[in-house]
Amino acid sequence: MNKLSSWLLLPLCGLAVVGTAQARVVVRQAGADIEVEFQYPDSRAGGVVVAGNFNEWSLSSAVMVRAPEGGWRYVLRGVKPADVLQYKFVVGTSRQWVLDPDAPDTASDGKGGSNGQVVVRQFLRSSTPEEIPADIGRNGEPLAAAAELPATPAVKPADGSKNLLADAGFEVAGLDGWTLRGDATAGSIERNPANAHSGQQSFKYTAAKPFKLLLLKRFTELAPGTYSLRGWAAGGGGETVLRLLARDCGSPAMSAPVVNTGWQKWKQFTVKGIAVKGGECTVGLYVDAPAATWGNLDDLEFQEDATWSRLTVEPAR
Repeated sequence: MNKLSSWLLLPLCGLAVVGTAQARVVVRQAGADIEVEFQYPDSRAGGVVVAGNFNEWSLSSAVMVRAPEGGWRYVLRGVKPADVLQYKFVVGTSRQWVLDPDAPDTASDGKGGSNGQVVVRQFLRSSTPEEIPADIGRNGEPLAAAAELPATPAVKPADGSKNLLADAGFEVAGLDGWTLRGDATAGSIERNPANAHSGQQSFKYTAAKPFKLLLLKRFTELAPGTYSLRGWAAGGGGETVLRLLARDCGSPAMSAPVVNTGWQKWKQFTVKGIAVKGGECTVGLYVDAPAATWGNLDDLEFQEDATWSRLTVEPAR
């Protein structure tokens, strides 16, 4: 498998959407071996290729094979847990570049469109109770049960957007409506445009000693449905655990790993497929970090997301 280090700089062709059929991505794991199967459902297509950051966006190295039951398939082997795969389908003799309409996630292609994205680690290992505690005390010790959080009634945005977080960038209200648990002094609003994804302010965490903290917001009066939580993060890296999370939503808790790689190296991370069933949901960030670790969180989005489709993870064989 080719190295992934230079994919952000690779040029892509313009996006053309072909058909409305839904595709799937399947991850298989057997011991240390991981493979990802891409599926394109339209049997009428005159040949399909998967081009991505894993093959230098080649038009020939990942030719899909017609499946007996219809559609096209290609299996990528040698995948690593830390890989973040971006891809498009290249369809027919006209070589139309097609975004997978059912991609597990998407990322900007640098041309005003999107690539399909598979964050492999996110789908190989679920969070354990040890990673996302129900609650933590002032010194970071885990507590058996979560304490009650202040309620934030969900209000439809007046500007027509879907984001239920009225102050997504911590610019106006700061931490108003948010609750800090654990080593609360390790988290604060920082007014420094150089450390913000946009605007003047962001949420910052750091401490001179090892620390654990939860940044939480509890929504009420939510419409039943499927939601997503997105946030931009940057920092020095080295956290023991760093995850966006959604819990107490009337469905199993969900989270997504956040990996910081340096100052101003902003990346967006997403928890998708949050099933809200009882009108309530708590979202936020969990940090478990060594002394002197630092990072910033900014431009959060919590909204209904009917386009979500979970990547299929098959059991080890």
